[in-house]
Amino acid sequence: MHVPMTPVQILAPKAQLPAVIDRLHRLGIIQLTSAGQMPGGTPPGTGADPQQLAELRTSATDLAALVGLAESAAAVTADQDWLRPASTTLPADRLARLSPGLGPLLDRIGSLQAEHETVRRYRDALTTLLPMEPELGLLSERDLTKLGLATVVLVLDSPHADVLDSVRDALRAAVGNRFHLVGAATGDQSVGCVLVAPRALLAGLRTLLDSEHVRHVPLPAGYEQMSLRRAVTQLSQRLTVLPDELAAAWRALAGYTAQRATTWRRRRSAAQDELDRLGARALAGWTERSASLAGWLPRRDVTRLRTELARLGPGIAVTERAPAVAGEPPVLLDNPAPVRPYQRLVSFFGLPRSGTVDPSALTALVLPFLFGVMVGDLVYGAILAGLGAVLRRRAARPLLRDAGSVLLISGAWSMLFGLLYGEALGSLGHHLGLPALWFYRGGPEALETLLLLAAGIGVTHVLLGLVLGLRQAQRLRHPRTVLERAGAFVLLCGLAAIAATAVDLLPGQVRTPAMAVVAVTFVVAIAARGTMGLLTGPLELLGALGHVLSYLRLAAVGLASVYLAGVANHLAVSVPILLGVFVAVLLHLLNLALAAFSPMVQALRLHYVEFFSGFFEEGGQAFRPFGRQLEPGHD
Repeated sequence: MHVPMTPVQILAPKAQLPAVIDRLHRLGIIQLTSAGQMPGGTPPGTGADPQQLAELRTSATDLAALVGLAESAAAVTADQDWLRPASTTLPADRLARLSPGLGPLLDRIGSLQAEHETVRRYRDALTTLLPMEPELGLLSERDLTKLGLATVVLVLDSPHADVLDSVRDALRAAVGNRFHLVGAATGDQSVGCVLVAPRALLAGLRTLLDSEHVRHVPLPAGYEQMSLRRAVTQLSQRLTVLPDELAAAWRALAGYTAQRATTWRRRRSAAQDELDRLGARALAGWTERSASLAGWLPRRDVTRLRTELARLGPGIAVTERAPAVAGEPPVLLDNPAPVRPYQRLVSFFGLPRSGTVDPSALTALVLPFLFGVMVGDLVYGAILAGLGAVLRRRAARPLLRDAGSVLLISGAWSMLFGLLYGEALGSLGHHLGLPALWFYRGGPEALETLLLLAAGIGVTHVLLGLVLGLRQAQRLRHPRTVLERAGAFVLLCGLAAIAATAVDLLPGQVRTPAMAVVAVTFVVAIAARGTMGLLTGPLELLGALGHVLSYLRLAAVGLASVYLAGVANHLAVSVPILLGVFVAVLLHLLNLALAAFSPMVQALRLHYVEFFSGFFEEGGQAFRPFGRQLEPGHD
């Protein structure tokens, strides 16, 4: 639900403004806005030193980069992901000024990682090429020297082997046919090749390759004079040693940054705090003797704000401003703990504007229900609920904990519908005698019931969205929106009544009045829009039908899961037992993975498109309080 927000203005003696700003920063309960120019005063924004602001921003950014590097180094050391890039956005000069020891550590890691990549690519290329020309591998360094030959190994950055034709043509034009070239694609968007030619002719090879615009990875200098077979051995040995050297380099970086991370965080916080205070001064209004600040805060915190500022001394006044003058209020949502994971899902779509409906609670009620309708399996639901419980308890990130809560509740609804459908691992529960408390989705009569269920849910959900939109439009005094949503509501009710008479859910006598209601609503919708109504009227009718028909995906996704589980169970008994069990397990795991993903996506889509279109008005700006919340016990 929306937290009611109140606009306030703070008046204080000019000399006390720094103390007021400092207290507001510590409280962290008000979002500051421009106070406007006070009578006889100077406009907001004057008096700030641009150079000081720029230096503070640079310092805060640089220190944030160092803190991020420290966290990255700790994570790499914990995960042993030694090939993760070690870099920072800081220019070399600023990095050297802030922490002189970091540059060499980063250079060391970068050098080892580059060597690892080069050595790996050349080892792979030679391993591929030597079987193609085994006689090349038999030549030793002494043999090559006696013959006056030299071998050059190249890894060309090209995904196509036809780059060798370009190299071969260029060599032939330069030295005739006094060379031997063999190559092949190595499978990692590169082509490896070995070139054998008189030693004197290879001096200009690099210039030749550059002139032909052939990008290549240089072979490390220590391997250039080796025989091919010895080079493969040496490269392989080097690859076994490099991970240990990388691990030592990363540990050195992690140790170095860990010793300084606390200082970096403290300095970054101080720089950001000073930026906040300077920003607050830029928003203040000034006169020769007094100053004012303006902003929004939750209504529940107005008394607290007055009490805290009164402690600074007399002459400080907090007055409430007229909302019409203060502009659009920021949005702060505060829902009970079970609803907060769904509040995050709503925020992915957009924040509702102040004064409009917050659909978080309705999403918490309906989304797991729709998920359960689609999955509807006792075993799948139990597994998903268990995974959700583990995520909610053990995940480190709040986003993953919220995902766990959503999955846990959705899995519980899936278990409930599994009992209603009589399903456990699809048809297995039905064959083992699990009774269906309602109907079995794999039965011959299930399709009609599922389609009616999906359509009924769709009508109810869309009508609920229109009712919310109608009440919201009345409260916001938008008469045209009231008429549009009322017309859509009546039109959809009439269409639902006609459909209900067609399947004998309502008596036939209802059909004629329902058709009359639809016709009158349709004509009124056209007449209310004038000429444009001839176009928008039919579109509105099709839109209302389309919103409801979209809910048929509840039946489609559910039946797809049932049929895939049925195929898995059928294969388990149609082939040799071990193969059947193996295939059945694989298909059930696939079905379970789809059940965890596809129904949630479809349920969210029904909310975001069909349900929210009846009332949701996005565009709200999140409430961003000035300063920071301190830990309990800190003033």
